[in-house]
Amino acid sequence: VKIWESVLNLPTVGVKENFFELGGHSLLVTKLLRRVEHTFGRRLSMAAIFEAPTIEQQASVLGNSSALRWQSALAPIQPAGSRPPFFCFGFSAGPVFRALAGRLGSDQPLIGVDPTLIEGSQVPAPYRMEEIAACIAKQMRELQPDGPYYLGGICAGGLVAYATATHLLAQAQQVATLALFEPHTSHHDHSVEHSNGFRHGWLSQRVKFHIQNLQPLEAKEAMAYMRDHIRERSRVLFNLVNGHLHKLLNDLRLCTRNGRQQNIQNILGPALKAYRPEPFPGQVALFQATHREPGGDWERQYWMELAPKLGIHEVPGYSNWIVRFFVEPNVDILASKLRTYLPGAQNAGS
Repeated sequence: VKIWESVLNLPTVGVKENFFELGGHSLLVTKLLRRVEHTFGRRLSMAAIFEAPTIEQQASVLGNSSALRWQSALAPIQPAGSRPPFFCFGFSAGPVFRALAGRLGSDQPLIGVDPTLIEGSQVPAPYRMEEIAACIAKQMRELQPDGPYYLGGICAGGLVAYATATHLLAQAQQVATLALFEPHTSHHDHSVEHSNGFRHGWLSQRVKFHIQNLQPLEAKEAMAYMRDHIRERSRVLFNLVNGHLHKLLNDLRLCTRNGRQQNIQNILGPALKAYRPEPFPGQVALFQATHREPGGDWERQYWMELAPKLGIHEVPGYSNWIVRFFVEPNVDILASKLRTYLPGAQNAGS
């Protein structure tokens, strides 16, 4: 109880109260997991917080290691329902999808897929995106042995979802839908497109873009905009530094054990950087924000060339503030568009 009160910054917490309904989000989940491991010497996954979101349930899990049935990368955000699950990929984004799960209806399962929670030792060499996708697909097929599969992904999670969908097709499995929410493009293609950006006033355009976005916002929303944007830039900088450190450690042969990488972060960064998506023949739905950063118009054409069966949808918001897709009122618009790609969609939420 004391751990929850400290993490959530609340004076009192009941043992039957839901962590997320009390204000828990992805950063607080990470903090909670660290505190639990430090206090009890037991390491829980993010899936554990979704499957056991109360103090009472988590106490039971800590006392029974077999109480959880979810694989490391999968988080049961909304596990109930008779329809095939919607697997939604995101880096530490699990709690972000809760509002979307609620809008899709009680009969539509939504399973979060967080690549950062994969055990590094499960990914075989040469540690490419293809091996990561195969590892995730294996976990998905343990939950749902055969298609049709419904996948989605946000930002870098969109690229991992794309690679996983490609792997499932190669296994002769049906991928009915691949939904991409402001997905990152490949590092190579992004670098080529923006190689001359600074010479053409790219930085001044971006500053102007952010100022224009901030002007209509109320003070509280403006602070959230700046906080989330700084957090995202910090994450990008961390990944860049982490990538260089990974290369150094790899050269020194210090980050492997028995020939296997142990840290998934050391695998994901270089894999994302090296990944070059192949054309995808199935149905793809691209969800983009109405307000786009300067120089981002080419991304739509990029995905059109990769996916001939591409449906394009706009959601009110900012391309650099993607988390706003998943809060009211934008999440209602997103859910209504996404339903058309999911099984039994016309009856969802009715």
